[in-house]
Amino acid sequence: MKQLYLLLFTLFAACLFGCLEEPDMDPSLQNAFAPELEKFTRANVDITATTVVARATVKKENGDPVTERGFIYWLKNTTKVETVNETNLENGKGEFSKKIEKLQNDTIYYISPYARNKKGTTYGDTLDINTKPGIGSVITSEVTEVTATTAVVGGLIKDKGEGEIKMIGFNLYKNSELDSIIKIDMDEMPTDSTFIHTLTELEPETDYVIEAIVENSFGQFATDKQRFRTKDGHPVLGFLSEIETDYTFATVRAKLVKKGDGELDSIGFCWGEEISQGFLPDITEDSVVKCTVDEEGIFLATIPNLKARTRYIVRGFAVNAFGTVYTSDSLVIVAKSNVPTIFMDEASNYEMINGNVTVSGVLQSDGKERVSQIVVYYSTTATPGPDKFDGKISLNRDELDANNKFKVSLNKLKGNKTYYVCAYATNESGTESSKIVSFTTPNILSSNNLAPFIGEDRAGRTNYSLFTLDDQVFVLGGDVGNSRTNELYGYRASSNMWKQFEPYEVDVMNMAVCTNGNIAYVFGGNTLTQNITKCNSYKDNVWTPLAPLENGNVRNKAAAFYYNDYIYLVGGNVNSIATDTICSYDVKNNKWDDFGKFIEPLSDGIALVFEDNVYIGLGEKIANRGFWKSNGSDFTTWEPLKELPGKMGNVSTGIIYNRSIYVIDDYGVIWQYSLDENVWYQRSTCPGKSKNFEIFILDDTVYILGLDIFANEFMTYDPTWDN
Repeated sequence: MKQLYLLLFTLFAACLFGCLEEPDMDPSLQNAFAPELEKFTRANVDITATTVVARATVKKENGDPVTERGFIYWLKNTTKVETVNETNLENGKGEFSKKIEKLQNDTIYYISPYARNKKGTTYGDTLDINTKPGIGSVITSEVTEVTATTAVVGGLIKDKGEGEIKMIGFNLYKNSELDSIIKIDMDEMPTDSTFIHTLTELEPETDYVIEAIVENSFGQFATDKQRFRTKDGHPVLGFLSEIETDYTFATVRAKLVKKGDGELDSIGFCWGEEISQGFLPDITEDSVVKCTVDEEGIFLATIPNLKARTRYIVRGFAVNAFGTVYTSDSLVIVAKSNVPTIFMDEASNYEMINGNVTVSGVLQSDGKERVSQIVVYYSTTATPGPDKFDGKISLNRDELDANNKFKVSLNKLKGNKTYYVCAYATNESGTESSKIVSFTTPNILSSNNLAPFIGEDRAGRTNYSLFTLDDQVFVLGGDVGNSRTNELYGYRASSNMWKQFEPYEVDVMNMAVCTNGNIAYVFGGNTLTQNITKCNSYKDNVWTPLAPLENGNVRNKAAAFYYNDYIYLVGGNVNSIATDTICSYDVKNNKWDDFGKFIEPLSDGIALVFEDNVYIGLGEKIANRGFWKSNGSDFTTWEPLKELPGKMGNVSTGIIYNRSIYVIDDYGVIWQYSLDENVWYQRSTCPGKSKNFEIFILDDTVYILGLDIFANEFMTYDPTWDN
């Protein structure tokens, strides 16, 4: 009995379990509920530009048959929901699919599956999908077979996209602007994805851009661009060479490499006498001979009627519809001669520096015999030669270089002068000369657009003091006509500009000035009625008071120099009378001392230090004026130098440059004293009406300031050309 009960219980349990797994299809069954869907993923959708095929699966009907299933979808950022579905199903369980059509291309949609029975509706996962653009892509091929007026262009359809192709072709751009749109007949395409076209009527030597274009119902394909430049179309010429040269003619040849993009109109040689450096003959102005071309592209001709001692320039030429071209090289042809043939180079080839001019030339031909001598003559007259010259330089044949060229240096020439030069060459048959070449040397004095001192708020002045620091020159104080001034102006060459700086503490003129490094020292001076005792140093636009002049050391127009931490004031005016006394200033201890006496009274003179020597003198023309030198720090023994030229005026300014002292007198005359020769030389005279000149050096350039109440001269001076 127990076994029967156990069997009945097992059968009942099995029936009960089966009912829970899938209820009977009785609509009135109480435990039925809405269907269940499988997970919906991107693997369940196939997307094109305008359609989506979606697949989903009803996993369970859950006790009530599925009567409707499908998909809902909507555009991003909208609330309107569309549906595709199937209804009145007999068996709604399992996989189903639907095609959604008439979608917008390249657009985001949301889509979700659903299933419905009488107990409710179940929605699956929601996917965001992007319809495809539908537009394909095309590649613009590299441009080939480019000539002056034509080019072959092409395109390759890399992705055909979706929908029917409506048009293929090219956009042509010229100078960055659309020039034309070229449409291609699709029936003429070599394959279903390539197309080519030959562009015609292009302009020579012009930049173009080509762009392959393809269009379908969704729009124009993505593409790229290719750039190309049309050729000039000209012929191409190769070598040019000399075959033979005789006394009156020469034979030359050249090669035609390509005839270009048009038929040849003419080909040959042109030539002419070398009238200037860089001269090149052309077919419109010079002699021409036309030729024929052989199978190898060679053409040759004879250049007739050549004159002796004459350089001819020869070029090959070729002409077609696109223009005229010449050989890249030219030939220099000189007829044979028994006597030598020699030429001087054009003056633009000459080197002019520091008073010297290097001229050059070439011995074109020895003539019948070897040249024994070459002589270069130069002169300021127009016909230099053996009978009239300022100088000459002789060469032998062995001094020429491998190309028979020569260079000689003409030394210590005068600036701003025109010189003439001519070369003579001699062999056993005779002597022949080159043509005469002229050149003009650089200026000695030049304003060179320098900014003048007088102008704007700067008035002319006299009796000012001048000093240089680093790359600037400074003008301090002075007499401006009806008063004295304390103004300080500086000029910097790099900016070519005058600028006002911190003024002096008093209005003053005739101060003594010297410098050491980047510090200037200013001593004494005077007004119209009295001497000034004040002394100051100047650095970085700041004035610093120094110990004042006292007792008999009070003076104006003194010469000053710095030596071993002492500054010496030599001479000057005391009570309007020139003095011969010297006082010294101890820079470290800020203290003045009497030092002794100079050789002679000195007023408004100069003091220059060079190689442990001090040079002092000149100044105003008073009795026993001279120029002296002292060696070392003794300054009690003074050696007289060369007697001053009698015509020299008052001198209160000077520099040392290239082992010479240069001064300017109040007539504007520049004088040079050679330290090595102990000799005075009179040099150039400054232009203008000033009686008040200053000479100074900035960045190794010599400047002259000719400043007066009304005079306003400012110039550079090049001593190397003042010979």
